Amino acid sequence: MPTPLLWLLASASAFGPRTQQRAPLPPPPAASPMPVRVATGATGAAWVALGARTFDVESSRQLVGALGVATATFEDNIREPAAGFLELTSPVFVLEGALLVALAANVFEARPADAARVGASLALASAATLAGLAVATSSGAPVVDQGVVGPAVDLLFLTAAVAVKAVGASGVDDVAALLKGDAVDLATDRGESAGGGFYRTLATFYRGSTLVGILVGASFIFSPVNPIGIFETESAATHLFRAVCGIYIALVLCPAESLLWRCTKAGELDRAAARALNGAVGLASGLLVVDGRVQVETGSKAFAELVAAQPDSPIVQMVNAGDVGRSETNTTAAFTVGLIVALFYLAQAAAPPAVDDAPR
Repeated sequence: MPTPLLWLLASASAFGPRTQQRAPLPPPPAASPMPVRVATGATGAAWVALGARTFDVESSRQLVGALGVATATFEDNIREPAAGFLELTSPVFVLEGALLVALAANVFEARPADAARVGASLALASAATLAGLAVATSSGAPVVDQGVVGPAVDLLFLTAAVAVKAVGASGVDDVAALLKGDAVDLATDRGESAGGGFYRTLATFYRGSTLVGILVGASFIFSPVNPIGIFETESAATHLFRAVCGIYIALVLCPAESLLWRCTKAGELDRAAARALNGAVGLASGLLVVDGRVQVETGSKAFAELVAAQPDSPIVQMVNAGDVGRSETNTTAAFTVGLIVALFYLAQAAAPPAVDDAPR
């Protein structure tokens, strides 16, 4: 899984630009010192490895067990779907790793503000995850395997550190003002789009997918009830992994989507870095929604077999008493919308329109 994402971002120059005239780019700021770039790249590789590992359901179950989540039986995993949320987030972990490798390789050197945006989003995601872990452990989630939790905390702190370094190296003086302006732009859709009506339509799709992703991420983080779960209650550890899924959707995936929205408005979708980012985001989104669908189908099949074999078992009665309709409705809607978005991003990566070629 990780190889395509890294290849897309780290080898962006292989795509080659279209032959058209554009305004010259401002000179980039000085690159980060080599030790910082090496640390950033190594941190990215660690996220890729983590994403590859957690894409496997058994590995995810082992990892969530470090916070006392029981995963031995079908009933355990229905009641506390923490492992499912961790597995669901794994493609975005790989995307985070690819973005860190891109920062280390100076892929964003021609767009220092974009380097600041990426660094800030990754730092915020790490800080939010650390805060969520602190809340979960203080709310009763036991740390039963320090050998798992400790390295995870170290990785989050290291990620925040190299991300902050990337923000500093970007040369952007007021990052808070930059992010505030970005939020206002995204909310109000200020400014014109290059390339006429066609590019405005593309920009509207990118903006819409970003806003929808933020809403989905926020619902995972803040909703008192699991939006795709069957039961009303969950443990502190399960709530943490649900929130982590939302954090990485809202603070890693969506900021990457917003960068592409800006590229679209500027008429720069055919630039090498934009094509690579389109492909990386499309792959991450597609893997996320397909994995979610596979989890739902696998669980439904296992439950149907259980009903046929033991129709009066307590687990069958428990599931029938839960809100199955909410889970089915929300997961079906998420899969449909998410797959459309993923295919759109991949299509733009494969054949982006140039401004000069776009219909007006």
